[in-house]
Amino acid sequence: MKLENLSERRLPYLISIVSSGFLAYFFYEKSSFLRPTAVIVIFIMVVIALVALLSLKWQVSAHAAGIGGVLGTFFTLKFHYDEPRLVIPFFITLILAGVIGSARLKLNAHNLAQIFVGFSIGIIVSIVGTLFI
Repeated sequence: MKLENLSERRLPYLISIVSSGFLAYFFYEKSSFLRPTAVIVIFIMVVIALVALLSLKWQVSAHAAGIGGVLGTFFTLKFHYDEPRLVIPFFITLILAGVIGSARLKLNAHNLAQIFVGFSIGIIVSIVGTLFI
């Protein structure tokens, strides 16, 4: 299944945003122990919403936004909480980010600017979101 046209992506993005909102609300209301998880889901929803908004006119890489979010989370947790066990996952994710970005370029799915913008959205929003936990 391919969604090559920007107009084909609107409904999947909308479904993702709405379902993430319901999931975050459920976690937040269910238990105080799940509230950090709700915060994470809310910031994932923010990334999807930003990519969706930009994708109305320009095809931003959602793949790069996703891996940027994971990398930003590992980075922030590693340095904010001084967690040495996150060094290896951080570097594995860094390598995967390069592989994913290269694959998107090789497939001609995106240009370098679209990958950079998607990655930047993911990493910035995840760093901000992780600091809320």
